[in-house]
Order: sequence, then structure tokens, then C-alpha cells
Amino acid sequence: MSRIPKFGCICANSNYLACISALLDGTRTHVLGYWVYRVGQNWLAVDTTSDNPDTTNTSYCARKLTNAFKSIELIIALGEGAGAPCDTCDVRLGDVVIASTVIPLNFDFEFPRQSDIQLVTLLRSSTTVNEISSLLQRMALTYPRMKEVYSFPGFQHDHLIREGAEVERTVRQHPEHPVVHFGSIAYARAGKVGAKQRDKLGRDLDVICFGTQAIQSVNTSWLLIQGISNYADHVNGEGWARYASATPAAYVVHLLRGLADEWQESLRSTLRRRFGVVGAATSALRGPLPVRCRAPQSASETTSEYFVFVPTPDASESDFHELILGSEEQLSTQDDELLGDGDLETC
Repeated sequence: MSRIPKFGCICANSNYLACISALLDGTRTHVLGYWVYRVGQNWLAVDTTSDNPDTTNTSYCARKLTNAFKSIELIIALGEGAGAPCDTCDVRLGDVVIASTVIPLNFDFEFPRQSDIQLVTLLRSSTTVNEISSLLQRMALTYPRMKEVYSFPGFQHDHLIREGAEVERTVRQHPEHPVVHFGSIAYARAGKVGAKQRDKLGRDLDVICFGTQAIQSVNTSWLLIQGISNYADHVNGEGWARYASATPAAYVVHLLRGLADEWQESLRSTLRRRFGVVGAATSALRGPLPVRCRAPQSASETTSEYFVFVPTPDASESDFHELILGSEEQLSTQDDELLGDGDLETC
């Protein structure tokens, strides 16, 4: 199997890197100065911002990673977030937030392209809290020393839940199971904005998380995933920092390993009817990740790239959507014929 990475991960600090390494315990190799891990049938290249996860360093790492591996189709930035709980989104310490929208507070920032937003939409249907908890339990069994460091601190240490808190919030039935949220993340040079400003921005901008990481000037799809370690207020969240680095790391592993095999077979069957040919590489296809079709336009080596997305695990043929990245043109009959003769490979 080729060890060319299709995915990249930028870890905010060594805690995230340690969790990714532990959760992906297995085949790995060192290529061009990066650790490359096997994730299911794919490969993941990992880098870290060396405990300085601001926008500049994260973007720099992302550019280096994509320059080293031209094959990377998706970069995931893992970092520490400050939750902004509200009536519509009960964000708590240890939860995971995936940015569907990014809002800059005090610096210029490039908003996600449509491809990234499409991918976030797909992820909503593939999130399973129990899978995250199971991965963390297996990590603790494999590495007993990590159990104390990265385990759930207990809801009694959440100052917005414990008795006497200003806002009354009920204890979850399974508080040790993190919840995955999708929503707007506001980015600033300082992650903590204060309780009053947090609540105001939450109401005015519909923000559920604050962070310092972002990715700029990278011609690759990317996701921002944050682990909630504090509430952007005066209370120090160090007691939750390591657990909040383990939960998003587990989600990334769950995401990249993909969904059920029956969905994979359903996708293969539909692609066979739609494009007329399914390459051997589709046997490695898993989950809600895009399939890239390259079709020669002429006798030269020039190719066209199209992406096929599946909206839900139980999707029917009519639910499949075609998205042309970097172009607003729709597939033509000529394009369909070209795709039928092209090679199919997984991203």
C-alpha cells in the first residue's frame, strides 16, 4: 500500500500530538521530517505548532505540510477552544466544536470556501459520541499512564455546572461522554475575551466558541476542530486542557476511519452506475470523504477533477451531489463521457 498521505493534521501543542499518536498506535513511518500514520486505508501526516497555536504559525505549518505532500486533500487544525454556552447550544468543558463558520474579531481572515462548508455539513450526520468515548477508553487501556492525565476530570470541576453556579445547568446523564457541536467560532489573538464579552458576542454573532487558531492562504480544504477547555472567562482551564485535547483527537480518528462498510459498498455501487468504471482504489473508500475522479480531456496529460459527496450514511442514488471545485460550470454530457474513461481514486 502506498504511504502517500491524503490528510494532514496540525496539532496546537504536544498534548494533541500525544493523543493522536496514541490513538493511531500501529503502522507509522517518518517521511520528509513528518510522522505519517496509517488510518484505516489512508495515511495521515501530522505536524505541531510547538505550543504556539496562533493563526500565523498554524498557517505556516499548513503551507509546509502541503508543500511537502502535494497529495494532501484535507488539513485538520486541532486546537484549544473557549466555550460560549447559550440557550440553543449547551457547550461544556471537554466537548468538541467543529467550525461551520469562522468570524475574525481583530484581524483579517479568509473565510472557508464552499468545499469546506460542504464537508462540515456531511460530518453532522457521521458524529457519534459513543465512538469518541470508546476510543479514549481503548487509549487508556493501551497506555495506562495516560489514563490519569487525559481522563475526564469530573463534572464537579466545571464551574458553570457545580452547585452555586450563576447559571443553572443540569448534569448530563452521561457527563463523561463529550458532545460534538457544529457552529460559528470567533478567532482573536487572545482566546479569552471575558464572560460579559463572551455572552454579548455569543448573542450578537451566534458564536459558540472562541479560539486563536486559523488557516490562511492554503489551497486545500481544511477543518477547524476545537476541544473546550475553558469558558473564555477568568477561571483557569488548565485542569481540563489535556482532556480537551484528547476528545477532538479521538473525533479526528473516528472521522478519518470512516463509517460503516455497508455505506462504502453502496457508494461503490452507485459510482459504478454513474461513471461506468470503478477503479481498484475505491475498495479503500470509507466514510463521508470525497472521491476524486480524474478524466483526461485530450491526448495530453491535462485532467479535470470532480468531487462526489454523499450527504448521509443511508443516502440513496438520488441523494448524491456533484461538486466541481474551483468552477461554477455543471457537468456536461461530454464531461460525463470523459469521466467514464477516467481513473478513480480516493482522496
